[in-house]
Amino acid sequence: MNSQILKKRVAGFTLIEIMVASAVFSLFTAGLFAFYRMGSNMFLTGSWKLTRQKEAERFLSILKERIEQAANATSINPTAANQITVAKCPFLTLNNNTQIANITSNRRIMVFTVAKPDTTYLNAANKGVVVYHCLMGIPAEKNLYTLHLHANTQDVAFGGVDYFNTTANFKPNPGTFTNFNTRFGNSPQNFGLGTVPYTYKLSDVASATISWGLADPGAAAAGGETDKVVGIKIRLQNPRHPETIVDHGVQAKLDMAVPMQSFALGGF
Repeated sequence: MNSQILKKRVAGFTLIEIMVASAVFSLFTAGLFAFYRMGSNMFLTGSWKLTRQKEAERFLSILKERIEQAANATSINPTAANQITVAKCPFLTLNNNTQIANITSNRRIMVFTVAKPDTTYLNAANKGVVVYHCLMGIPAEKNLYTLHLHANTQDVAFGGVDYFNTTANFKPNPGTFTNFNTRFGNSPQNFGLGTVPYTYKLSDVASATISWGLADPGAAAAGGETDKVVGIKIRLQNPRHPETIVDHGVQAKLDMAVPMQSFALGGF
């Protein structure tokens, strides 16, 4: 009888042993879950950073290209009394070193015109084109915003956003030319400007800083040649992991013939 009880005791587990085993298993499971979660977060933040870096590079590359194509509307006809007729297209932007952060409403950052010359004297099909561009910040979640680079041949709202609804002058004076709409009615696609209207977007922007000036102020003061330079530095922030950021920037040359006007944030 005693030997049978002893065998049963040897073959079973005590309550304390079960509790200890459960605690060890719980710690192991918790550690495994924490390790998995850490690995998952690292993967997600790494993926976000890589994706945003590529998107920022592409977005700023397009912006740089468009700024460097900004020009006054020009009509060329060597047979006319005025062989070259020019209508100024001002480049509107923010005051030098203005930072755009924590915005609560849509804010224009740049408005400018990409213009290709009218040379219909060569051929009736050689019309020019004007494409208006607006760089705007539109608020999003967690004090972040989305940058919109919108292009349109008309100064009208698109997608519910009034990109060009400003009293500041950025358009060429149509009275400068005879039959302005005809002379500049070509398709943007014929100049590699894509199908308009279009909007490029860059999300998760925490801040952007605008800068501009002369590439070589000393040369300008001495009467030499230099370039206008427009720069933008952006910081992207992961909305779920604010410690994860991406910094990127670009500088673009602006045609010296294009007049520049600057405003305070929200001033145009």
